[in-house]
Amino acid sequence: MKKEKYYPPKFCELKFHCPHCGVYSKQHWAHFLAQHIHNFGPYTSLSHFSQNLSHDWNISKCEHCSNYVIWYKGKIIYPKTVPVEMPNEDLNTDIREDYIEAANVFSESPRASGALIRLALQKLMIQL
Repeated sequence: MKKEKYYPPKFCELKFHCPHCGVYSKQHWAHFLAQHIHNFGPYTSLSHFSQNLSHDWNISKCEHCSNYVIWYKGKIIYPKTVPVEMPNEDLNTDIREDYIEAANVFSESPRASGALIRLALQKLMIQL
């Protein structure tokens, strides 16, 4: 079985693998406008806030999953990007979840990520 080539998210590209759903999909782009923030934690007093942000702020929306990626100066700030490939579909669901969690925490805590990968490997040995 031939593995599909991975196209990482790239600023202003029309298609890439979405960091939310992992699907190679068309992306819709716009400049970011902050307005009408409601019930946002301690900032509820800003409920009538409206601000045009500079062109450094952009947003892309995945056509497949409809989730957003927020960009600042051409770099992703949300969601955190994962510097690894998506897990193999042959893995059990709990192993895939551990792998994805390890990837998501890697930049903040490499030790926690390592512990989660070890757990995933232990589960993989049982699966094999």
